[in-house]
Amino acid sequence: MLDLIIDAKTDTIESGRVYAPFDLGLKKLYENNFALASLSDIAQLRIHEGVNSFSFKKTSLVSEGVLFIPQGEHKLIRNSPILDAAQEATRISDKGQEFYLNPNQLQKALADSIDLPRRDVKIPAKLIGSDEFCAYAFRGSNNAKAYGNFLHSIGIDHLSLCVMGNEFVDKQPKPFVRQIVIGGYAEVENPDLYLCGSSLWDTRWIRGVRSLPQISN
Repeated sequence: MLDLIIDAKTDTIESGRVYAPFDLGLKKLYENNFALASLSDIAQLRIHEGVNSFSFKKTSLVSEGVLFIPQGEHKLIRNSPILDAAQEATRISDKGQEFYLNPNQLQKALADSIDLPRRDVKIPAKLIGSDEFCAYAFRGSNNAKAYGNFLHSIGIDHLSLCVMGNEFVDKQPKPFVRQIVIGGYAEVENPDLYLCGSSLWDTRWIRGVRSLPQISN
């Protein structure tokens, strides 16, 4: 039986985690009215909970995905089709294959997206709020700036964006999607954004969030 551990709370969200392959972890979150945490959610939790928190120390697979288009631009997408087909996507990942998109899935993914950098980039922590890509990724320039200031305050001077090379992508027959990973400080040198994706089959901590009721004054 999978256990959902509720371990963090801010003024607006409550967060919990479950240790499982992606599809089973996501199912457990949904059963308890949690959504998969976004990059913005993880940033908010890290700022609120600090450097000794589980959310800061551990790597998180987040709700945003990366759309890879052979011979075309690669995109960060808000509406990842993997979230609507978690069991199928996890099974495909276990086989070492990619989650290819049909035309309808592709159009939906492109509707809310931004171009990825073409190569690995290091963005100074103090400039994260003014970076167009980071403002999109963290759902607003204020959110991005707050996370950048937090990183700077704890001695981390940049955020790395790690991307996939075109050689592999251009050999694929169709566009495909992977989920984004944000690194944990206890597991990697810097908590970077891994825009090349990660396996869904590996058992890992899957973090979810749900909104807290707001009390009006």
